[in-house]
Amino acid sequence: MEQQLKHHENKFEQQKKPIIILAHHVQSPANIGGLFRLADAFAVKELILPESINLNSTRLKRNARATIANVKHHCIKDSIAYLENLQQNNYQIICLEITKNSIPLEALKLTSTQPIVLVIGDERLGIPENILNRFCTHIHIPMYGKNSSMNVTQATAISLYEICKQI
Repeated sequence: MEQQLKHHENKFEQQKKPIIILAHHVQSPANIGGLFRLADAFAVKELILPESINLNSTRLKRNARATIANVKHHCIKDSIAYLENLQQNNYQIICLEITKNSIPLEALKLTSTQPIVLVIGDERLGIPENILNRFCTHIHIPMYGKNSSMNVTQATAISLYEICKQI
């Protein structure tokens, strides 16, 4: 008897979470594809991408598999204006970045009533200062090796897991 379930056999309860992922200047088609899969797996409300992304990229589609059709998404030009609008609509803006003021992910305390925007930065430079200075909740994932960063998709997965446990 096979232990591993087929896709149609899973019994996961499908429920949309009040979470938006804003991928500020994330450019890699492989990472964007991975973000689509994560957004689907964690039932994220919406995935916001930079307008420069080519959603027809073969690499992006291969990594996303069929999730592009399942995940509400759109591309924007101005992340700050978009975030300010969401903040005015009672969204909590959380920046995933190691900063002077960031707290460890496990120290983040959320309420189940306030919707969330998880801001992630580009692969090389992270989240720019003009966003970090405007939105003061910064979280980081404690790391114990020598490297000071991890892949944006992997970091997003870890963060979404912790956030979804709390809401």
